Amino acid sequence: MFEKCSPAHPDKLADRIAGAIVDLAYKQDKNPKIAVEVLIGHGMCHIIAETSVHIDFCDVEKLVKRIAGDMAIDYTETKQDPHLAKNQEEKIRCGDNGIFKGVPVTTQQRILCDIAKDIYKKYPTDGKYILDGDRLVICQSRSKTEDLKKEYPNAIVNPLGDWTGGTNVDAGATNRKLGSDMGDSVTGGGLCLSGDTEYLGEDLNWHRIDSYKFGKIAQWNDGKLEFVEPLRYIQNEKDELIHIYNCSKLSMCLTPYHQVLIRTSKGNLIKKDAQEIANKLEMEVGNSGSIIHSFNYKNDTKNILSKYPSEDYLRLQVAFCADGSILGNSNKKWRGRIRVKKAYKKERLRELLKTIPYKETQDGDYSIFWVNPIIESKSLYECFKDEDWGVLYDEIYRWDGNLKRKLFRTTKKQDADFVQLVIASFGKVATIGIDDRIGDCRTSCGKQYLQKSITYTVSELKSTTTCLRKSKDTRIWVDRLNGESYCFEVPSHNLIVRHNNRVFVTGNCGKDLSKADVSVNIYAWLKAQALNEVVELSCAIGDETIDGRPYHEIVEVARDYINNIGGFEKFAEWGLIR
Repeated sequence: MFEKCSPAHPDKLADRIAGAIVDLAYKQDKNPKIAVEVLIGHGMCHIIAETSVHIDFCDVEKLVKRIAGDMAIDYTETKQDPHLAKNQEEKIRCGDNGIFKGVPVTTQQRILCDIAKDIYKKYPTDGKYILDGDRLVICQSRSKTEDLKKEYPNAIVNPLGDWTGGTNVDAGATNRKLGSDMGDSVTGGGLCLSGDTEYLGEDLNWHRIDSYKFGKIAQWNDGKLEFVEPLRYIQNEKDELIHIYNCSKLSMCLTPYHQVLIRTSKGNLIKKDAQEIANKLEMEVGNSGSIIHSFNYKNDTKNILSKYPSEDYLRLQVAFCADGSILGNSNKKWRGRIRVKKAYKKERLRELLKTIPYKETQDGDYSIFWVNPIIESKSLYECFKDEDWGVLYDEIYRWDGNLKRKLFRTTKKQDADFVQLVIASFGKVATIGIDDRIGDCRTSCGKQYLQKSITYTVSELKSTTTCLRKSKDTRIWVDRLNGESYCFEVPSHNLIVRHNNRVFVTGNCGKDLSKADVSVNIYAWLKAQALNEVVELSCAIGDETIDGRPYHEIVEVARDYINNIGGFEKFAEWGLIR
């Protein structure tokens, strides 16, 4: 299976704008140092350029208008980090870690590329195409579906109907369409997390990243959580790690050149190296922006038949998970009971049980509600993972926790994790506190007992970001560590991960030829085509030779290729598979 996108797809427009800005840099300097990231959509084009040469805003404005039409432009230009610039003064050396695999282009990929180009000649608008064996899917905006059906009679054309496409319908960002550009090749590096960092799996559980085997994982895509197959899984030995954390909701353990997703004070999204962030925090100067902890996720249950006959049964199950007991076969009429002392819980249960069979008895100050729960389980995860989370979110604080303070308590780690995810799915933020006092002697209602379990407290917070700036009120610590590092490459280039039970979003852009993920990527791909076999290469920061060749020669091979196809903007139109 192979996908190709037209140069008018919003993500490709972002790539083309970044490429065109890099072209401007090369007109001023033979070896500029520049990296450009673009986010475009809905009348706005955000551009961040880290560059050694100044790019005139008027030139940027002209190329954006030429490529994407009239829109407002937010252009931020900053100089390259001075430490990085100094490292490249004497000779061109590799400035990044990377793993690259060049793969010969297949017949299927050449066929689809030809189809995409033919369609684009007639319809120079937003389009996406997939070829899977004999199955061709054409999604072409502003087209005549009947004409495309005549030309491609066996294809599936616009299966969801006619559409307009473009940046007024969808947003685009650089490097989002690497799959359509690269085919089976692999590019990237320098995006690494500590092994105890957790990823969210499609089973809605958190898993250590160093134990990943297979399956879909969570990515952050323009504010939304999506489950995707990772493009690749990365493992590196003996990496330097930076732990950045505070006492509330921030904890992330990253390699120095991990690209961290940052929200600026103006609300723009940019990426910064963990090293740069750590240095500012240690020196207590400036503000690096804010870390994002929130996302939106719609738990889609519309095609799943609910196990509960009504909403009241759903809410009753929450109460049962909190205060209920499973009777099993000991009682023929009732399979469960809920024993409560607090008046508000008694009133809540009577309200929920108006349409549900039950019996109420008394035991001193306690009321016992005899019920038949739909699911004989006290696990919120088991009872609600395929149900409406809105009902669960509305009910959980009434039972195990505090409704006013937005606290939820449980002795089940999986339920704490699940409730944290439920809260986060509504664009909110929650942290998990751990009270481990196993063996401690406690007194309750005049009776002493030994604590036998760990209590997990899920706390919903008001703020959804963490400002990366030291102050008297919000202290942020930085620790330097060593260990193995791991990461995923995902289509959006932004991951939703968790470290020390704290969820955060982290992130990979038009770049100059000194960047390994440009030059080594092109070199590996060209070599694979020449040898007609897979070529696997790797590089590390500071390498002067790769594949037995001086790094500057690798750069010149890539330069010749880019010049032959007409520059970085032309490269961005169709990528390597042209």
